[in-house]
Amino acid sequence: MNQEQVEAIFSLRTDNPRYFPREKVSGWIRVDVSAQKIPIESLRLEFHSREERNHHSFYRSRVNIIEKEGNIKYLAKGSHTFAFQLLLPENIPPTLKTANEAVDVRHVLSPVVETSTEIKSASLQIVVMPNVTKFPFSTSIDFEDEKRFGCCQGTFRWKLSNPKKAFSRGETFSLRLNSRNRSSRTLRVVLQMAYQTDVRDQSFVDFVSEEKSREIEAKNALDVNVDFRVPVEVPVSLAGKFSPVLDVNYFISVKVCVK
Repeated sequence: MNQEQVEAIFSLRTDNPRYFPREKVSGWIRVDVSAQKIPIESLRLEFHSREERNHHSFYRSRVNIIEKEGNIKYLAKGSHTFAFQLLLPENIPPTLKTANEAVDVRHVLSPVVETSTEIKSASLQIVVMPNVTKFPFSTSIDFEDEKRFGCCQGTFRWKLSNPKKAFSRGETFSLRLNSRNRSSRTLRVVLQMAYQTDVRDQSFVDFVSEEKSREIEAKNALDVNVDFRVPVEVPVSLAGKFSPVLDVNYFISVKVCVK
């Protein structure tokens, strides 16, 4: 399109960048007309929830802003603003993009206008949050183990504990670490809060959301609380026949290494 031919530019904004299922998405479409006037038969906003890589469509809807009634309407030179609202369904999948792009779930708003005039328009993506209130572990955290080091003639024994089984999105919680370093070297303990996503037609994909480490000197004990924060945007299983995500499991991993 030649820039000189553009007689109107359509821009799109929403009131919030993030929404939850069953919330109303509100915003406005602005039309900046540079010609004396432009004809418009109809104007609508289309919403499409889809998975990009595998071309799966989850949900579509539209909001009619200027109805098509058979007669031509005209917008005069200047700026024109049209407000809109649309309701997100309860079972809409959350926005999710994996590091290797095996899954790329997007939610796109697009203004669509019927006119014979050359115009310029752009789509807008919104973020849909998971419809969950808790970040679940399969059981309460209560685990202990012992690792033997041949290189430094000794063992390292540790225990992690927290009585809760589920945590709210964004919540900060403490893990109690009780450890005994009976080796002859300083050891480094790395704790990771992570999740595994089972993707359709692919093995588990790991994501580490937070990592903390502590050092324990030789022949010493360390009993501390280690704080973690549950991420605000956490993936969940996406219900539906065409869902690319089959299951999500959350866990705490422990790595011990010689410093």
